[in-house]
Amino acid sequence: MKIYIDLARKGLQDTIAWENLSPSEKKRVKKTIRSHKSNGNKECK
Repeated sequence: MKIYIDLARKGLQDTIAWENLSPSEKKRVKKTIRSHKSNGNKECK
């Protein structure tokens, strides 16, 4: 389920809401997006 939250948070980039995320949250979101682009979503088939 976290993948969907991270995908939604990707849309927050360049907003105040994005800036309010902790550095570790931003890093996790970016990592999730990179992984999703490379591997697709294996949870949803």
